[in-house]
Formats: sequence, C-alpha cells, structure tokens
Amino acid sequence: MSQTIAQPTHTPGPWTLRAVQPGEAVFKRPFWEIGAEVSGKGVAFAFGNDEANARLIAAAPDLLAACKAVIGLGAIPTTQPEHRQLEAAIAKATGGAS
Repeated sequence: MSQTIAQPTHTPGPWTLRAVQPGEAVFKRPFWEIGAEVSGKGVAFAFGNDEANARLIAAAPDLLAACKAVIGLGAIPTTQPEHRQLEAAIAKATGGAS
C-alpha cells in the first residue's frame, strides 16, 4: 500500500530555542522564543517554566521528518500499532486525515 504524504506548509527547520530575559523584549517576564533559522524570526513563545514545552515545539519539524522517514522505509508493517501511531502523528502535524 503506497501512501502519498503532502508537502509541508510549516516553516522548515531547524528551529532554534532561546531564553529571553526581562528587558530584552516588550514582555516583563522571562520567556522562551522558538524561532526558525530560515527566517530568523520568532514563531512561537512559551512563558514561565515552559522550557519542556518550548523544546518539544522546537523539535517538531525534526520529529515530523523522522516519522515520515520511518514510514518511508517500510520497516514497520502497516498492521502494527506503531505504524498507525506514526501515521496519526503525521496527520496531526500536517492537518491531514489519520
């Protein structure tokens, strides 16, 4: 069974993660800036102690690429729950149907 995966519409990675201190930006408290190296612009922000969330968001393009690569290898039978998990994660990330 062949599956066509849509081309990404997100800002391509790698993305960066940077701790921003009060006074560096208009915000009065520290936050995490998640940016794309391609554009050099911050694309998302996580406030407070959300470092784990910010790291996960910054890793999202790499995780999506890894999921697509594993599916593309065909190493996991389509009947396995892990295959369905990967397909569902790709669909969630790309806005497609699972």
